[in-house]
Amino acid sequence: MTRNFSRWLMALVAAVLLSGVVISTADARQRYEMLGGQLEVTGFLSSETRMKATGQKYITQMIQKLQIEASMDYEEVGIFDELSFVTAMRPEFDLAYYYGDNLTDGHVGRNASKSSYLGVQFDENSYPVGYNGFGAGLSTGGLFKNFTEGLWTADQISQFETIAMSGTFPLVVPTGQQEQNCHNCRDVDDTFTDVALGRTGSGGALYPFRELYVDAVMDDWWFRVGKQQIVWGKTDFFRMQDIINPVDFGRHFFFDSFEDIRIPQWIASAQYRPGSLGPLHDTALQMIWNFDKFRAVGLGNPSEAWAHPFGKEKATFAAFNTYFSPEPCVNVATHTANPGVGQNIANVCQAGDGRLPSGFGIPLGLSAEKLPKHKLKNTELGARFEFRLADLRF
Repeated sequence: MTRNFSRWLMALVAAVLLSGVVISTADARQRYEMLGGQLEVTGFLSSETRMKATGQKYITQMIQKLQIEASMDYEEVGIFDELSFVTAMRPEFDLAYYYGDNLTDGHVGRNASKSSYLGVQFDENSYPVGYNGFGAGLSTGGLFKNFTEGLWTADQISQFETIAMSGTFPLVVPTGQQEQNCHNCRDVDDTFTDVALGRTGSGGALYPFRELYVDAVMDDWWFRVGKQQIVWGKTDFFRMQDIINPVDFGRHFFFDSFEDIRIPQWIASAQYRPGSLGPLHDTALQMIWNFDKFRAVGLGNPSEAWAHPFGKEKATFAAFNTYFSPEPCVNVATHTANPGVGQNIANVCQAGDGRLPSGFGIPLGLSAEKLPKHKLKNTELGARFEFRLADLRF
């Protein structure tokens, strides 16, 4: 048994070393009697450093988190037995991402120009795309034409990685913070400052407040209204019932607890506990109304170290819409300097026509992400009834 224990201990140590995770935490708690109630403030400060320990070795995250939770509790307020005002704030800052060109060796974050975990370095001369390759022809062609026509510099075009290859057609993803022409596309257009702060399109609403709600107890009723998390089901890594709040997988996939990666929603909740009903004991009926705007699962900014592959692929098609147009054109200078190319004036780029020098000949890019409008009919209702029957809990 001692030998088996030693093997398990060595395996655990090896796993920690392999993951390259360094975490330190300091916490505190204070209580104050004030304003006729009790104020309780708890908080902690944590520092988490993660790194890629195989192949190309570099730091992927260096997040500093400060979480403060405060509740102001009252008793016997009007019709309520208990009344509480609760908030949870979590400002954070990822040093590795913000100073990515230095701390991550250019693989992650601001001014990143090297490939991430999912891809290989992009080279417009090695990866042809579209009609006749990146640099071929003036009436058709790919990304290369954007800077031969003077729209972008070669350095801007080089900030891509190739995450998939099909024949001569690569799926390219921005590694830096290029602005993408994609309306309402969550996480695609976050600035490097927003990503470093965790103030992304998925989970950054009301930043740095994560939760902000009112609790009230009246006899057998319990009410909670505000920005909150509601957890139904307690199975680890298996969200069959825990589906009320979306989660942000872009921060650290599912390696962090769901408590940290759920996206709090504006919800009204009421729970009634009648007690025993015949053979059923510890009964409880909970009803909720999620009246928040629609929030999709967070996939991460494409330049983040832990961005979900789907998040990177979304950025691929946003890039197609940014750097390509269905029908390519040439600018006036190129048209004049190259007789015989684009003889028809219709092939010359006109102000406001939305065309670019590079094109596929078909509309391929992602121009917008269609989200449900914030209307009453798009809000959600839910209910749960739980009870204990003998020794079984349902």
